[in-house]
Amino acid sequence: MKLSKVLSEKKNGNKLFTIGANASLKEAAKEFCEKNISCLLVVEEDSNPPKYVGILTERDVIKQSCVDTLPCGSVRVADIMSRRMIVARAEDDVKYLMAVMSRHNIHHLPIIENNEVSGIISMGDIIRSLHHEDEIRIHYLSDYASGTRCSDVF
Repeated sequence: MKLSKVLSEKKNGNKLFTIGANASLKEAAKEFCEKNISCLLVVEEDSNPPKYVGILTERDVIKQSCVDTLPCGSVRVADIMSRRMIVARAEDDVKYLMAVMSRHNIHHLPIIENNEVSGIISMGDIIRSLHHEDEIRIHYLSDYASGTRCSDVF
């Protein structure tokens, strides 16, 4: 299955949520909670169009809070974000993307289309889509095995 199919099935679309590199971790945590998300793309301050410089996840914030005694308000996003971003393309196969995420122990990939970031895909998005596809396949095979066809029902 191609990533483009997963993207078309996402419930809340493919919104991009960003935060400035100079924002505090406290601001980032507030964004995570208010928007019910677990990942933010980090942008260079005052760049237009946006210049993406990293990615910040809830895990990054949790790791930082466990190691650092500094208050969340004084640690900047740029201090702990991942600068090296592994990206996905809409034409990528989702099983390949799952392997990439697993290999690098990450759960989010920015999506590049037409040389621009167009969204984010999460491991959860992929798993939900594969699960849905499997349910449809099981239903079809069950109907086939029992001799029931759509034309028999309608």
